[in-house]
Amino acid sequence: MQIKRPTVWDIAYNNCNTHYDPILKKDIETPPDWSVPIAPYPDGVICKASEWIEDFTFNSNWRQLGERKTPRGAYHFFRAARSSGSQAQLFADIINKAGGIRTGDLLVMDWEEEGKMSLKTIIDFIYNVRRLTGAKSEMTPLYSRKLLLDALNFSRLTQAEKDYIKTIPLWIAGTFNNSLDIYFSFCR
Repeated sequence: MQIKRPTVWDIAYNNCNTHYDPILKKDIETPPDWSVPIAPYPDGVICKASEWIEDFTFNSNWRQLGERKTPRGAYHFFRAARSSGSQAQLFADIINKAGGIRTGDLLVMDWEEEGKMSLKTIIDFIYNVRRLTGAKSEMTPLYSRKLLLDALNFSRLTQAEKDYIKTIPLWIAGTFNNSLDIYFSFCR
C-alpha cells in the first residue's frame, strides 16, 4: 500500500515559480490566478505573509483561498536581528487586515536564518501572534531546520517558559517523520 503525502504549495512572490503549477504564474510579479482549474489541486497552501514588509501577493491569496475553503496557512520569515515583538505585530496586522483567521488556519514562524536566536525570542513571537490574532496553540507552529533547533539552549528558561515552549508545535524542514502530525492535520 502506498501512502499519499498531501501536496502543499508554498506561495511567496520571490520563489513561487518553483512551488506550484506554472499555469498559475506568468512571472514573479503576477499573483496566482485561483480561478484557473488546476489538476491536481493542492491539499493546502502556505502563503508568505511577511518578512520585514508584507508580501504583496498575500492579501489576495489569503482571501481567495478562504473563499475556496482551501486549507491555508501564513508564515512570517523571522529575522533574529529584528525585534520579535515588532515582527509579531507586523505579521498579526497583515493577517487581520486580510480578514483574519478561520478554524484550521496555520500561522507559522519560519526561522531558517543562522545566527543568534533564543528560545525566549521564539516564545515572545508566538505568544504575541496568538494574542493578537486569536490563533489556537496547535495552529501556531515553529518551522525550522533540525540543526538550528538543536543549537537552542533550554537551561536559561523559567519553568513557565519551559511549559509554554511545549505548546509550540514543531514543523521540521526537510523531514516528514518529526512533523507528520502538523503536515497532515493542516491538510485534513
